[in-house]
Amino acid sequence: MKKAILLTLFFWGYMLAMHAQQYTQTIRGTIVDKTSQSPLAGANIVVLGTQPILGTSTDANGNFEIKNVPTGRINLEATYIGYLPAQLRQVLLNSGKELVLKLELEENAITTEEIVIIGDIRKSETINKMTSVSARSFSVEETERYAGSLGDPSRMASNFAGVTMTNDSRNDIIIRGNSPAGLLWRIDGIEIPNPNHFGAAGTTGGPVSMLNNNLLTRSDFFTSAFPAEYGNAMSGVFDLKMRTGNAYKHEFVGQVGFNGFELGAEGPFKKGSPATFLVNYRYSTLGLMSAIGFDFGTGAAIPQYQDITFKIDIPTKNFGRFSMFGMGGVSYIELHDSENDPNDADNNYNSSGVDLDFGSDMAVLGLSHQLIINENTRLNTYASVQGSRANTYIDSLRYDSNFKLIPSSNYFAYTSDAEETKYAFSTHLRRKLDSKNNIGAGVFYEIYQMNYLDSMLKSNSNPPAYQRNFDFEGSMPIIRAYAQWQHKFSNIFTVNSGIYTQYVEQSDEITFEPRVNFKYQLNSKSNLSAGYGLHSQAQGRVHYFTQVQLSDGSYKRLNENLGLSKSHQSVLGYDFMLNQNFRIKAEGYYQYLFDIPVTHVEPDFSLINTGDNFGIWS
Repeated sequence: MKKAILLTLFFWGYMLAMHAQQYTQTIRGTIVDKTSQSPLAGANIVVLGTQPILGTSTDANGNFEIKNVPTGRINLEATYIGYLPAQLRQVLLNSGKELVLKLELEENAITTEEIVIIGDIRKSETINKMTSVSARSFSVEETERYAGSLGDPSRMASNFAGVTMTNDSRNDIIIRGNSPAGLLWRIDGIEIPNPNHFGAAGTTGGPVSMLNNNLLTRSDFFTSAFPAEYGNAMSGVFDLKMRTGNAYKHEFVGQVGFNGFELGAEGPFKKGSPATFLVNYRYSTLGLMSAIGFDFGTGAAIPQYQDITFKIDIPTKNFGRFSMFGMGGVSYIELHDSENDPNDADNNYNSSGVDLDFGSDMAVLGLSHQLIINENTRLNTYASVQGSRANTYIDSLRYDSNFKLIPSSNYFAYTSDAEETKYAFSTHLRRKLDSKNNIGAGVFYEIYQMNYLDSMLKSNSNPPAYQRNFDFEGSMPIIRAYAQWQHKFSNIFTVNSGIYTQYVEQSDEITFEPRVNFKYQLNSKSNLSAGYGLHSQAQGRVHYFTQVQLSDGSYKRLNENLGLSKSHQSVLGYDFMLNQNFRIKAEGYYQYLFDIPVTHVEPDFSLINTGDNFGIWS
């Protein structure tokens, strides 16, 4: 008994000592010019609220390191002469992992004499400075802290005003009434296909995200009238940024969550080298539990999925910065009514039903190069190869009068395969003319290789015969370009303007789309903003090749010459920050949609009402 009491006292004493112990961690990173990305040597960074103040200055390469920082939520401020200060608030510093940051400072438009401006980075302030309205930045922590976000940027964004999901089973988002198919995904400057497991062709969402918030850093989300560099989208834009690996030590992570069992590693390739790697792998939680023997009951559908994401970053002294990132995922599920008991009263299909197999795969490999030509000019170039596939197989089931399953025939009642491969190249020039003027321009070339097959068994056909809703193999090139200009009349009034153009060979159509937005700082707590943009989008590629069967048995494609859908978008916004914990933002939004494909027969239907399900509307 005495031993038990002593053991208990020792345990509680140990726990109290551990609780009382103050853990510390290291913060490191770089500070650069916002526009040119040139390192700022001698910039100051401090941890606010510490006694004595913890801080340091950057070296010749813009790097900094602050050791022995108490863990928990911290506030940071970076300053540099001639630049507006930047603050990061409520950043979580963990004891098990160093915090690696990249801070971008914006040059002060007033150069007459040095002044001190104290302010916070607001969430309405995006990383992309070419926008002033209907945009906001978000942190990795926000993907965990919002209700129901589950570490998923899409589910997090559904908490924002003007954004909603169709249902909880998927993360497709509707932005101000637009189709989820109008959403653009971009990671580290490269536009990517649907980054979700179980994603169907022509959609941008799914039940489970492939995006791993452990690998992301502060990113942007646009909801309308976005800048000229974003195109071929009408709903919104996720412009995501991946962080680089820790360049000073190797770190490892393992965790279990809604999105799966997870293992990750990062660090330098060798000691003293600036080249780093970052890799993370996940496997379906339910899939793994099923594999090791957990019984989920007869007929239970177990989603099987896994994904891997990595990034390699190689900075050089004379040839710029090279990066490579990859993302890939596979998913599969079987919904087999043949495994259910037809005599079960809860069996919805009872005497008939289907065996359905559904799967989707996605992979991206991207290369990027950033060349700082001089302190005011940089050139970013991207190349990528991407692939996606979605397939559905349905086998009809039939039972006899005694509810015994009749063996299935050697054919499917429905089959659908949609495969796409995309080769993409783009290059972007950014130049800071002076403290008041920034310009940018870029060009994209993309070519899609497609293979579509969609066949449905004709009713009462003997022998079995199929009607093919899609049957196409070919390619589709798209050429896009933009130019944009930012002018700061002062620190309180900024105008961003640009022009975007794209040519889609399939419809032989070219567009020129003006974009403009401005921001006026009324006082230290409030600002007024407005924006306008003409936006166009090519139809989901599969829709161009829908076909109908004629009376003679031949097929005819009806949509091969579909034009681009277009939208005029106008926004007027007001932002008021009462204090660092309370903010009011209001926006008035007007959109005029035109050139939207609709059916010519009853019932009326439009493609803007698609994009939130597991199938292809044809």
